[in-house]
Amino acid sequence: MQFFQKICFLLPGFVFLVAGLVLLRFPPKKINGYYGYRTARSRRDIDSWNFAQRYCAKVTIWASLADIAVCLCADFIAGRLGLAPSARLNCDTVVEFVSLFALVVVVLALTERALANRK
Repeated sequence: MQFFQKICFLLPGFVFLVAGLVLLRFPPKKINGYYGYRTARSRRDIDSWNFAQRYCAKVTIWASLADIAVCLCADFIAGRLGLAPSARLNCDTVVEFVSLFALVVVVLALTERALANRK
């Protein structure tokens, strides 16, 4: 796989990793509609808001690392199978979309469950 294709393949995982790190380092101070983890449950009160920001940031970091690992493993396996470049690109694209969907679902589900079980 060409270098540019590998970068594009791994870029979404790295974007989520940076977003999680930024959210962890610079969480929003006040409840707002623009920045941070914004759901009805997280906006209930300031304690829920602060908890959701920290928890979501940590889960996003771990989930993005898992996404990157899955994508690298899929690319390695596709390379070992000797797939044609176009088939390998298609396989990698499908794996990336599925893993990104799983990343978002996991982050939302775990954060909402943690908020619900809190208190």
